[in-house]
Amino acid sequence: MTLELGDRLQRLRKGMGLSQEELAGLLGVSRQAVSKWETNQSVPELDNVLQLSRVLGVSADELLGNPARSPETPSPAAYCVRAGLARRVFTAGIAAALTGAALLAAELILLVFIKHAEIRSAIERGAGYWPETWQYARQFPMPLVFALTGAVLIAGAALAVYGLFLARRAARG
Repeated sequence: MTLELGDRLQRLRKGMGLSQEELAGLLGVSRQAVSKWETNQSVPELDNVLQLSRVLGVSADELLGNPARSPETPSPAAYCVRAGLARRVFTAGIAAALTGAALLAAELILLVFIKHAEIRSAIERGAGYWPETWQYARQFPMPLVFALTGAVLIAGAALAVYGLFLARRAARG
């Protein structure tokens, strides 16, 4: 840390167009103290670090070698929140898609049972019947039921994809 502090301090001082003597005057220390800091022979006290950061227009963290976090750089806590949200959205999407798939399978199975029950009833009544299952699927309310199930399936898949998008975005920062 001390090797870099002197170089940083000298670069910032020269960047502001200040001599060692002028900087020392602003801080209320000797020119020799500033020289020792810049040549890494000594380290400034905490109160001098704070004054240096104010005079040179940088944070104490930056002066000491810790780069300032830009507003665009999320904190680790923000990353955790985003990653958690992405995981929950993805899980909800998968759950909705699986629920839609299970409902669709149940509807198709029930449709076969409805067809067989209708055929038995038609035979007993001596009436005609449809031999194909899809013909029963076209009778109300089955198109509505299939449309709602399809909507649940599609919404679940879209939510899962959005969860993956959020996870990727959270990983990028």
